[in-house]
Amino acid sequence: MSRYLIISPIDVNDMLADWSKYCRSHNMILGVVATNQTHAFTVHSNGQKCSINIENPDGDSADHTLSIYLNDFCRRNPHATITETDNEKKLIEESLKEDSIGIVTE
Repeated sequence: MSRYLIISPIDVNDMLADWSKYCRSHNMILGVVATNQTHAFTVHSNGQKCSINIENPDGDSADHTLSIYLNDFCRRNPHATITETDNEKKLIEESLKEDSIGIVTE
C-alpha cells in the first residue's frame, strides 16, 4: 500500500543532496530511474515528478530505509516536519510549494 509523505519546510535541493550523501555513507545508491522501471518512490517537487530507487537498502526494504533517513533528517533539521496524507492529489498540491517535497512510497 502506498504512503503519501510531505516534508516541509525544507530546502528541497539541500534535502535531496543530503539524502544522496546519507545513502552513499551507508553503501547504498540513490538514483533516478525511468518511470517504467521498478522503483521504490515517486518524488514530487515544484511541479516536477521523478522515480527514485535505492540500491542495497540498509533497512528491511527501501521504504524502511526511507523512514530511517527521514527520522534522522528531522532530528538534524528540527524545523522540518513529515505529514502523511491520504491521497496523491493532496501531496502534489502541497509539493508545489517551494519549501516542500512529496514522496510516494510504492
